[in-house]
Amino acid sequence: MREIELTQGKVAFVDNEDFKWLSQWKWCVSKGNKAFYGMRREQRNGRSKNIKMQNAILEHYGGQPIPEGYTIDHIDGDGLNNQKSNFRLATHDQQQQNRGLQGNNTSGYIGVSLHKKTQKHRARIEVGGKEIHLGLFDDPIEAAHVRDAAAIEQYGEFAKLNFPTNPRQDKEVE
Repeated sequence: MREIELTQGKVAFVDNEDFKWLSQWKWCVSKGNKAFYGMRREQRNGRSKNIKMQNAILEHYGGQPIPEGYTIDHIDGDGLNNQKSNFRLATHDQQQQNRGLQGNNTSGYIGVSLHKKTQKHRARIEVGGKEIHLGLFDDPIEAAHVRDAAAIEQYGEFAKLNFPTNPRQDKEVE
């Protein structure tokens, strides 16, 4: 693994075999929703275009652009870890499920909020742009486990979990 310097004191991690090829350009850091990414500008036909480092790497090795309707997902959530082993293709919906806690979350758990009328913890998940209600619970941890089970069922490896190693799989939660 090698480091490529970006602007703002950031670095991107790339595979050794990609380092020399990527070093021919000046890369900058770009702030996404909650992550940083490596990016460069390229002039094509008199127009300026942003090139993401992860796209450049996959297109260089695959020889083809990213398929329509897909983006590159960084498995570990670190947009600056551009080692090929950290890439997978994902749809927009899959990318949305790979997000962590939202800024307005007050429960501390993904997909769990307090239902003010009942004072119970509501578990929910979004599938295909539609919110699915999973139930009301006295305990926010129980609601989070129910939400995690639904996320695994709906999104498999793309599911962002409250409990990456779900204790219910090993033993009953006390």
